[in-house]
Amino acid sequence: MAIPTNKQLEQSEVAAKTYDHEWIRNFAVRSSSQTDGNIYIETVAFDAATSEIHNGIKATEIRRDDFWDLVAEVPEAAAAMAAVFDAIPPIRAWVEAKEAEAPTE
Repeated sequence: MAIPTNKQLEQSEVAAKTYDHEWIRNFAVRSSSQTDGNIYIETVAFDAATSEIHNGIKATEIRRDDFWDLVAEVPEAAAAMAAVFDAIPPIRAWVEAKEAEAPTE
């Protein structure tokens, strides 16, 4: 539903631009068992030369409810999950160290 406005809303014309990379804006994995899981990946336009992220240009959107099949059938996904599993203990240690450094009230 449109909302009437008394403001002057304008968009200046901008020159066309090509983005040479994609930026991962959202990446989520949910898994309730070793056979049930889903993945969501969303990427947007990214200019590596200027580090500009254009959130208005969605490049990729992937939603799958067969996450563990994907891991079993795509070797790179299996390697990525192994890396995630390996990273959990050092991430946990890093978080605990940061929390220990935080001033207490």
